[in-house]
Amino acid sequence: MVAFAVGGLLGDTIFHLLPEIFLGEAAPDHARFVMVDPNKNLLLGVAILVGFLTFVAMDKTLRIATGGEGGHDHSHTHKSEEEEEVKRIEPSAETSSVDAPRETNGSIRSRKGGQDKHKDLEILEDMSALRLDPERVGQLWNMREPGRANRWLSEVLEKDDDSGVTQIAIWKSYESAFKPNRDVPVLEATILIHNASKIFENASAQIIEGPEKKFIIKGVRPRSMPKKVEESPVQPMAREVKQSLKPEIPASEPSQSIRLSAYLNLIADFTHNITDGLALSSSFYASPTLGATTTVAVFFHEIPHEVGDFALLIQSGFSKRKAMGAQFVTALGAFLGTCLGIAVQELGKADSGSGNSAGGMNPGGFFGTGLTWGDMLLPFTAGTFLYVGTVAVIPELLETGPNQREETRKTLSQFMAMFLGAGIMLA
Repeated sequence: MVAFAVGGLLGDTIFHLLPEIFLGEAAPDHARFVMVDPNKNLLLGVAILVGFLTFVAMDKTLRIATGGEGGHDHSHTHKSEEEEEVKRIEPSAETSSVDAPRETNGSIRSRKGGQDKHKDLEILEDMSALRLDPERVGQLWNMREPGRANRWLSEVLEKDDDSGVTQIAIWKSYESAFKPNRDVPVLEATILIHNASKIFENASAQIIEGPEKKFIIKGVRPRSMPKKVEESPVQPMAREVKQSLKPEIPASEPSQSIRLSAYLNLIADFTHNITDGLALSSSFYASPTLGATTTVAVFFHEIPHEVGDFALLIQSGFSKRKAMGAQFVTALGAFLGTCLGIAVQELGKADSGSGNSAGGMNPGGFFGTGLTWGDMLLPFTAGTFLYVGTVAVIPELLETGPNQREETRKTLSQFMAMFLGAGIMLA
């Protein structure tokens, strides 16, 4: 449905709105002469660019204010700051440890220094040992992938050459924490495991042979992993020395910071809804068809965001009633934006009318072209529509998974929906 709305929005903007900006309204029953005025066309193009860049600036400002984690984030970073921070957390030098007999959950053959040695690993299979507290989960809720997954891995796991964690425990724990979030889809299991083997030095995905074959990440353990049943007298000292050499991981931020993030997110939502109201009112002034397609695009685009914002408020300590009330207040921003848009459009009409009453000459026009503020509203609106239809929505259509056949089928259906939406605008 999002693809259909994008096709309709872009189709109506390109097929109807832009020609009307440069050529005027269509009048089939009357002859029409178009005066070529390069300065006028240039100013109209600048107004389109200003509309586009205005929404870029507003979106960027909201992302900076919310730390890039909340609000309406559509960024797709290839190497995010979260990944860089994860790499800085891990130690660069190997820490020494004393090997001693321990309880055997499985065995694996590893090669060190050109020699084969049998090593008994402590393998954790309990997914509950990999869970973060609800406050920290709330902070990670709306981060983009793979930054969120990498940050989560760095906070629930630590390096330990003598331990391992089953892959199913890692995936199930991550899925249970973030699967309800529809705004930021959960990272695929294979990518999550691959990232875990890259984040931690000497960690690798391997198979443990035994009565039941186990797929594990060797070289890591949970940070809250319980003590082993059997330990030699030298093991506690060795583990204490090993822990002292590990860098300290920053503790979870206090609840005050989480609440601040939630309030910033509410402010961002309110401001964003104002821009939605401006876009909706301007689109209906342009044409009823464009208004309808813009409404559909905004509606289906906002549903997953509102669900994600509601979950973030709950995680930040809001009750369900207070969270719903806060969401209702932010929704009022759309009505405020609509009223502002109507006022601007009516003022623009009045300005244009006064110019026409003076014999078609408007000495206050821009650069001698006769263009008024009212004439600049339509191209400004076209620029905002281009932003909504491209930067704000299309990145959602570009998200793909590892299943090539399924993604190919989904991509074809999305293109068909976009062509259908654009084709309706031609009718």
